[in-house]
Amino acid sequence: MRPILSVAVLLAGACAAPAQQNLTGACEGEGLSRVEFRACAAAAYATADDDLNEVYRLAITRAKVFDLDAATDGTAGPLTLEAALRQAQRDWIAFRDSHCDALAVTYGGGTGGPPAGILCRAEATQRRAQALREMMADY
Repeated sequence: MRPILSVAVLLAGACAAPAQQNLTGACEGEGLSRVEFRACAAAAYATADDDLNEVYRLAITRAKVFDLDAATDGTAGPLTLEAALRQAQRDWIAFRDSHCDALAVTYGGGTGGPPAGILCRAEATQRRAQALREMMADY
């Protein structure tokens, strides 16, 4: 087993193990002022984004190993897993942002729109991190 593969396998266990927390649940209660709600949503988004960035870095590392193994054993196709994963992530970010912007518009320009958009991004980002964890289990 190559050293990089060994490191990737060890890291995969560390990143794949955490259960998905409900980061946004604390923001959905009664009694929060608009300022508190927005701060809560922003904190939830920052936490989810940090987690996604960590999982994505690991996924790219594992994709590089996968691609190297495919090239070595002659099973590589015209598209690498790394390139496909990078494009998928760019496309997903564009979708997430458009979707959450559309959700924020449903607040009719009210003060709840911006925090709802941030909370939407937090929830979507948390789901994406979990999806990447599940995908990594396959390679």
